[in-house]
Amino acid sequence: MSAKPPIPAAPTYIDLSLPWAADETGFEANDREEALMRLGHRGTHLDRVLRTAVPLEYFKSRALAFEVGAFCRERAVGLADLPWELVRARDFVLIRTGALERHGYGSRAYLDEFFELSWEVIDKLIERQVRFIGVDARGIRRNAEHAEADARCERAGIYVIENLAGTERLPPASPFTIYVMGFDLGGTGIPCRCLAELDGKAAP
Repeated sequence: MSAKPPIPAAPTYIDLSLPWAADETGFEANDREEALMRLGHRGTHLDRVLRTAVPLEYFKSRALAFEVGAFCRERAVGLADLPWELVRARDFVLIRTGALERHGYGSRAYLDEFFELSWEVIDKLIERQVRFIGVDARGIRRNAEHAEADARCERAGIYVIENLAGTERLPPASPFTIYVMGFDLGGTGIPCRCLAELDGKAAP
């Protein structure tokens, strides 16, 4: 009798989500930030300021995580900072700043920390036709340009996911699979569950 083939090892899953909690105890938000939270902008969430529908096929994507924590508090992330040869259409591009690890979600230091993608980087990601831009921070541009950047991406079919957690466990610049499950509550922010699957076989 021939030997049975070995059972393949189960993949490792990493939950990259912060919970959507009705009681945000310790969240140091001002009035404007509290108003945004009521529209779904709390915990790990997807910004959809134009209220477009997220395509169902975005549920599963190939993903890459890029580390920028060494310099992103001093300047915007520029074109030369990312390995563009690795980025493909339909990717989930995750930019890891370390902000959530340093300060904890909802602290004033977390909300105020400087981090931005340059407009050139945002436009390059749009040109590459990625699906998602994910960050372990509160957004990809600051202040009034936050919503402007979200809208520019959304018009191109790209969505920004903010406040990702556990990103230190991801392989740097190495493809993995990510699953994005959104819960549309009718606001401009959609609470998300984001799961990374690490098994050496990224989604195509």
